[in-house]
Amino acid sequence: MLDTDRYHIELHAEAEANLIADAPLLLAEVERLRDELDKQMGYIEWLEDFAPKAGWHNTSWEYYELTKESEEE
Repeated sequence: MLDTDRYHIELHAEAEANLIADAPLLLAEVERLRDELDKQMGYIEWLEDFAPKAGWHNTSWEYYELTKESEEE
């Protein structure tokens, strides 16, 4: 085997090991992003449903969060 082949194999193995080591962090980030996307979609759906009925077309994120908190209580 040539030294360059061995180098590439070792480099690939190291990259694979790093990816495996980072997998839990990557999965946690994917979950966080999914949660954030769900939250944003909830806001968009709420805006489409609530804001026109109320005659509002520029409703803030803060008002949305307050509304959702009061609904949960």
